[in-house]
Amino acid sequence: MTLAGCAPDDAPSGAAGVVVLDEERGEIRLPIDEYIPQRTDSGLLASASQAMAVGCAREAGISFMAPAPIENEIYRSEGLFGPWTTWQAEKFGFVSPTLSDADLREGGVVPEDYGVPGDPAALAQVLEVNDAMSAADQEAVLECYDAPGQKAFRLPSGPGPWLAEFGAADERARTSEAVVAARAELDDCLRREGLEPDPETFVVGADENVIDEEQIGLAVTYVACKQETRFTETVAQVFADEQAQVVEKYDDDLAAVAAELVTVREAAREYVADHPEVFEPPQ
Repeated sequence: MTLAGCAPDDAPSGAAGVVVLDEERGEIRLPIDEYIPQRTDSGLLASASQAMAVGCAREAGISFMAPAPIENEIYRSEGLFGPWTTWQAEKFGFVSPTLSDADLREGGVVPEDYGVPGDPAALAQVLEVNDAMSAADQEAVLECYDAPGQKAFRLPSGPGPWLAEFGAADERARTSEAVVAARAELDDCLRREGLEPDPETFVVGADENVIDEEQIGLAVTYVACKQETRFTETVAQVFADEQAQVVEKYDDDLAAVAAELVTVREAAREYVADHPEVFEPPQ
């Protein structure tokens, strides 16, 4: 089994047990990620669906508008037993590293002046156009979301038996001797650095709902120990090896699912790119 350093967008992991650790994005790609939509996929598919609905509504003479799609790289970021890169620790502390600045502000985790500001004017424009619709117009728009063309942005395959087996594989990995040993090594490092490990909150004093100087300091030390012990690389490979067994068992079925996801993703990207007018006020 192989552990890779990085990969281009949408690149398949190749062999079933390959892990992709992208430190720049904070992304950890395991075998299962080829077969289920990621957060970035969900946003893209929603934008394409709304773009098609806007076009449908405008053909019926209804003024409707979609917000411009934003491909936020932070949604690729994730953790494996907490933050694993220094930049995640410095930005988020122990808070989930999958949140944009807007998400953090909206959740009350950080003050309103934190991070990159949004574009309230653009959102206000969308709301102004859409709030002017009558009840009948709104009903018509809902019907546009059920138009046959919308199927292009939906995965035709339903959940298969592999989903439960992937879950069981992750549980085997989580309780495996290799992961238990890796956590023990990490805990030893943390104690040397003056921190007390806590299986529930990473280390004593860690708070997954607060970003402040204290939390960032704890998280930076936590990540430094992860890097020293190669904790993330070790644990990610254990998870990948367990997931690989499921991939091999359902090889043909999962290959079809992966192909469907690629097709749907490409259709959504193409549609959004070909219809910039739906993100502008109707003329």
